[in-house]
Amino acid sequence: MWLKFSRKHVYMCHRKGLPPSHSYRGKKAWFDGKAEHGRKGRILTGQEISQNLKNFKNDFGNFKQSATKRKKPDNARGSFDSEESGSEEEEDEEVQVDKEELSRWKKRSIFLKLPYWEEIPVRHNLDVMHVERNVAASIVSTLLHCGKSKDGIQARKDLENFGIRKDLHPCTQGKMTYLLAAPWTLSKTEKKVFFRRLFDFKGPDG
Repeated sequence: MWLKFSRKHVYMCHRKGLPPSHSYRGKKAWFDGKAEHGRKGRILTGQEISQNLKNFKNDFGNFKQSATKRKKPDNARGSFDSEESGSEEEEDEEVQVDKEELSRWKKRSIFLKLPYWEEIPVRHNLDVMHVERNVAASIVSTLLHCGKSKDGIQARKDLENFGIRKDLHPCTQGKMTYLLAAPWTLSKTEKKVFFRRLFDFKGPDG
């Protein structure tokens, strides 16, 4: 789903990963105004991903052409023609893939050209330390409404645009726009307690 004001894509079906009897599945007002009855999809294998993205066209934006172009030798041109003809033959073998499935992808990874890449169980290496740091920074900033807070005017406008969480819609009075207090908004007293807890915290070394 595309957010008009925040200018980014988001995944709104995260409740599909919950157990079928979880209470959050029926919470309409807490989320997008709908009850969640779906189930999470099956994780695709490397072979399935490679097959679905076989004819995927990568779009990396506009590139500026260099002012000077080197002239290719004739033998290089011949090899290029052979490769081009070979690629055209491969493109003839089109794979029927659902458009909705392709819309979830931004590009076909160049690593899929490696012969063993489809067989690797984990094809992406996530830096857990930085992920934890970014998530923690987002949570703390949202609670304190500062820094990298995810609860800003753009996020509130997106809620208003979708017609959900009416209690969080921005309030306009004259030329001023106000953000109503959210359930996670801390008062001054609560912020002082939170800061004191962080100041007195003593964690293990390392």
